[in-house]
Amino acid sequence: MGSLSSARAAGRQPGHLRFPALRWLALAVAFAAPSLAAQQGGDGELTGEGYRFLLRDVEACPGELFTMAVEGQHETSVQGFSLAARYPSDSMTILGVHARDTIVEAVGTDYIEVKISPAEGVLVVGVLVDVSPPFEGNVIPPYIHPLPFLYVEARLGPAVEDDLVVRLEDGLSMPPIYNVFVVDNTAVPVDELTEGRVRLPYAEVPAFLRGDANLDGARDISDAIAILAYQFSGGERLECRDAADANDDYFLDVSDAIYLLGFLFVGSPPPPPPGPAPGIDPTPGGLGCECPLGWIRVLR
Repeated sequence: MGSLSSARAAGRQPGHLRFPALRWLALAVAFAAPSLAAQQGGDGELTGEGYRFLLRDVEACPGELFTMAVEGQHETSVQGFSLAARYPSDSMTILGVHARDTIVEAVGTDYIEVKISPAEGVLVVGVLVDVSPPFEGNVIPPYIHPLPFLYVEARLGPAVEDDLVVRLEDGLSMPPIYNVFVVDNTAVPVDELTEGRVRLPYAEVPAFLRGDANLDGARDISDAIAILAYQFSGGERLECRDAADANDDYFLDVSDAIYLLGFLFVGSPPPPPPGPAPGIDPTPGGLGCECPLGWIRVLR
């Protein structure tokens, strides 16, 4: 097994380093489960309040690459941190983790250890800022707003149909890794285990039956009467003008009533889709449908 090596000594850019599995024993010691006293607090003791990781929500379509930002917020300078998260590996593939263009890279971090376990759906990361000569006392300084720490590069599965959740969880991997910051050589637990979502870009679109002007779910003479009444005698407002546009010419006028009557009594062609069952307008024209028969969730 290899030994720990310095990113600086090796002349490599910090932020995307991978080391042998033995390194996790050292990281597990550095980021061990916080003591009960540290969690409970007391005079002068750190309680973890004001220490958290934020997994930022991201939007992606099935099969697409995406990047989820992991941000950190801490009330004092930290020497490092460890992060453990569970993700749905059957629906997404983590391709890598890096710290490019983050505060972690800017302070000249010595070590970043990344372990991705697809079989368990587990991601663990350990970061040590200044642990190799020359010791310069580097730390990650606090800031009033959360700052990017890491970026997770991943791909969404091609058959995903709903949003996915990536959730922080303590004690994952072996040896177990916890979500902690290191302050004055002490492991400080985060004050909450947060989660981030990979959201599919869904939109709710109206479902209607073209020609069904009165929205009773059928096309009959009452719809033609509703169109004519609206046009000429101050009839009730049409709640789905797209449905009343029977000939789909993007206008609402007497021609729609004539077209519908031709379909009903003369054997003329039926109104264009959606039909004969309610559905999505394949030729949206902007007339509007405020109160459709229903709503259908589709990818944008």
